[in-house]
Parts: sequence; C-alpha cells; structure tokens
Amino acid sequence: MKRKILTKTALALMAVLILSLVACGGAGGGSAGPASNGSGSPDPEAPAPEPTEPEPSTPQEPVSDMPSLNRPETEKTWVFIGQDNASVGGNFTYSNGYVDHLGVPAGITSYLGFGFDCLPVLPGLATSVDYGAGPINLKHYLDSGTLDGVRIHLSLDMAYGDSEVAIANGDKDACIEQMARFMGDYPEVFFFVRPGYEFDGAHNHYEPEAFKQAYRRIVDTFLEYELSNFNTVMSSVTPATKAGRWEQYWPGDDYVHWVGYSLFDSGLVLGASEPATVQFARNKQKPVFIAEAAPRGYQLDELSESESLALWDSWYRPVFAHIEQHADIIGVFAYINADWESQALWADEDWGDTRIQANVWLRSLWEEKVSTQGVTPSPE
Repeated sequence: MKRKILTKTALALMAVLILSLVACGGAGGGSAGPASNGSGSPDPEAPAPEPTEPEPSTPQEPVSDMPSLNRPETEKTWVFIGQDNASVGGNFTYSNGYVDHLGVPAGITSYLGFGFDCLPVLPGLATSVDYGAGPINLKHYLDSGTLDGVRIHLSLDMAYGDSEVAIANGDKDACIEQMARFMGDYPEVFFFVRPGYEFDGAHNHYEPEAFKQAYRRIVDTFLEYELSNFNTVMSSVTPATKAGRWEQYWPGDDYVHWVGYSLFDSGLVLGASEPATVQFARNKQKPVFIAEAAPRGYQLDELSESESLALWDSWYRPVFAHIEQHADIIGVFAYINADWESQALWADEDWGDTRIQANVWLRSLWEEKVSTQGVTPSPE
C-alpha cells in the first residue's frame, strides 16, 4: 500500500485502491505524501504533477564503486521496526513506541516521497510531516542519542503523479541530491534505500522503463556524491512475484544489493516450497529483505489470551518458520509496529493495531523469538 498525501480526493482514491488490493492480495505500508506547502505540512490545494513520457533510455554503463554488501552473518536475520516516529519511539518527541518498550532494534523503517516539490526542503528528511499515516522525521531518529548505531531502511515513493517519470527525466535531481547530502552528513549510519517499493503493485502503476531509469538515477547520484554508507533494496508487493515480472522492472544486477518483498499474508509462505521471489533472489545471488510485514486486521490490544496464541500460531509462527527455513538468504525482517486504525489514512480500512507492546502474550512470545538485534535462529 503506498504512502499517499491526505487530501479528501486522495484519501477517497486511496480507500478504493486499498479495497481493491484486499481482493488481490495487496500489501500495506507507510506514508510519504506527494504534496507539500514547503513547511512540511500537506498542501490540500497542491495539484498532482502532470505526467510526462520518459526520455528514451540511454545505453547502460557498468556501475563502478558501488558500496559493499552489508548483511548480517550467515543464519542471522536483523529485525527492523517501522513505520513512523510515534510507532518506533525513542526519539525527541515520541517515547511510547517499540523502542521504549522492547529496546532498540537492528534497524528502523522510514519513508520519503518524490511526488511534490522538495524545495526548500524534502519533508520528512530533516523536518516533521504527517500525511495521515503517522509523523515522519528521519533526523529525529539520528540525533536522538537513544538510537546510536541503528540502521535506516529508507523507502522512497515514486508513484504519485507518475514521479518515476520525473525522476528518470532529471526533474527530481534536487530531491535526490538533498538525500545524498543528508546521508553524507551521517557517515556512521548505514542506509538501506528502497526506491519505488512494491514496484509490481497495482496501486503504483509504474511504467517499467521509467522505473528502471529512475532507480538507476538515484543510485548514480549517490555514487556521484561518493557515498559508501548505503545498500539498495528492490522489493515486490508479495513473495509470490515471479521472475518474469521482476525482470520487467529490473534496473540491472549491479544496481541492486537486496531483493525484497512485503509479507502480510502468512499463507504465502506456508509449506516447504520456496516462494518465487526467494527463488529469483537465489538466481541473482542476492540476499532477501522482508521489507514490510504485519498481521493485517487484528487489534492486538483487544485480543484475549487464547486469541493471541491463535494469532501467534497462524501468522507469527509461520513467518518466523519461513525466515528460519531460508536463514541462509533472508537477512532482514522489517515489522510494522503501528496502531493503523488511529491513523487517518488507514482508519476503517481494517489494518488493525499491530503494536507488539500492546499485547502481553504476544510480547512475551516475541521476546523469546526476537533479540534486540535479530531473529533467534533456533526452532521453538
């Protein structure tokens, strides 16, 4: 599910998209809205950008000086938590999130978007913004002191207003350069950058050639700034996405460090078979990044003990079994620890409340399975 700006029109459209995605197994995610009034607040009068056609693709040159792959040791899986400042906690303004109850995870998920004018600032990078899916301010995490050493999973929206086309054509270079300078100011922080997340989701309607050009342009800009503190992630909307679909959007082996997917339906990873995206990752010799995950539709704060244990068996246990079964290749598990229903963008859309700290029984089981850094590899 894409992060969208919270105007009346956009919210109505998003509701339709979400409902259609439910029918086809779509995913969920944070909020990196497409319009800003320059102060970090949504601008309800801002028109959507006019889509244009991407310029013809130029021959792809080999990538040089890409940063080395950064992944945990074999059989280890880092746990990341998202997806907004309040849900994560441990920062200047918010102190009732995951970090405040369960400790500092291996990484944190945050979101930015390119569907708006980023000048003078890119909202959510060093200024606070809330598009209806929780507050976003990446700088608050990095300057908090509580989260020293944390890794950042930075998801970049390229969908609204066909902004992947604008990126491909160079119209968003100023936004990318702001990100590059920001990342350069924190050389001790490692960033996992996920451009155009859920590339194959119907809610994103990415044009394949423009997507590939945009993805490469972002990476090339980072390299021009001589950044060495990042890896790239390319993720699908489901672990079942087949190789042919991946290849449609693939920007090139040299441009992608990690292959990822969203995981909201535990049924997609039940059984002994290897999901298509994991097979694709193996064929590409890339590690796997589970980029968004949570059990949709459950109010964890309202479940009884028996209901909680049943949910553990139906969602958490199969997901952890999936991670353990493919521990040689799955390096990151990014969980969304949010009270979705309290956020305007997701209200009445049956996303629920997936905060681990809100349920004493699930919290206990989670803590047995997840250390502050990652998933415990041994079977239960």
